[in-house]
Amino acid sequence: MMPTHFIFKLQTALKECNESGYWLDVVAGEQLLPAEVVKNLRYKINRIHRILTASLNTKKANSGGR
Repeated sequence: MMPTHFIFKLQTALKECNESGYWLDVVAGEQLLPAEVVKNLRYKINRIHRILTASLNTKKANSGGR
């Protein structure tokens, strides 16, 4: 797999993570889930976002931004 392809996949995963956060906000706003469940899911989404961002930054740094 070429570095640029992997970076593209990480960027796509990050966009999907952001979209999941958006829909969680919608669900929370409509009170479709208990607050504790929303809080737990938001925590997990934030952790995934941090992991993806760190992975993307590391890959870009190690591949010279390609």
